[in-house]
Amino acid sequence: MNFNFNYLENGIKKQKILRIKLFLNVKNKEELFQKIKANEIDSAFLNPVYIVSLFQIQVACHNVMNSLSNNHLKTKNLHTELIYYLYPGKSVKKALEDLGIGSNNVQHILECKFIDSNENSNQNSNEIENSNENSNEIENLNENYLIQGEEQKNIVQSLNQIIDLPKIKKLYKINEKELLIGSLEDAVVLAMSTKEF
Repeated sequence: MNFNFNYLENGIKKQKILRIKLFLNVKNKEELFQKIKANEIDSAFLNPVYIVSLFQIQVACHNVMNSLSNNHLKTKNLHTELIYYLYPGKSVKKALEDLGIGSNNVQHILECKFIDSNENSNQNSNEIENSNENSNEIENLNENYLIQGEEQKNIVQSLNQIIDLPKIKKLYKINEKELLIGSLEDAVVLAMSTKEF
């Protein structure tokens, strides 16, 4: 699944594509984690039990693009910036620990990869937005890793089956009263969005 996000670079409008893939029952998580620590992977690998919807990722990406446009990244790269903006607190280290794949109990991986839209010069960027039919060209970019797991075609449905409600409530400090007046997605996005205040 792919989404387009705009940003400004020296006053010029540019675009990044966010490619999202979900893998269940990953067998080589430890190898992938070591490659991340060695800076050999240019993707964000998330523990998907904390991701309630793709809208949650889109909100975080919007914040990443704002930071990029203003030359004000809080982390080393766009992928760690994405993890930071998904987290409800201000600690980059805790964000990576809690939402990343370093924990022993991570079985599934949600991969989020920012791609410059000019890497796919064969296509008009408007054709790529929210499109799965054109995703083969994006997916065939040279990668120096392979995720050994079951790739899910219906990411939304699969996320709904694997989220961990008690962990989400604890991480985002959501109480039952909040869920009486709004959705879980609302509460999570609110916690992410208000951490800067």
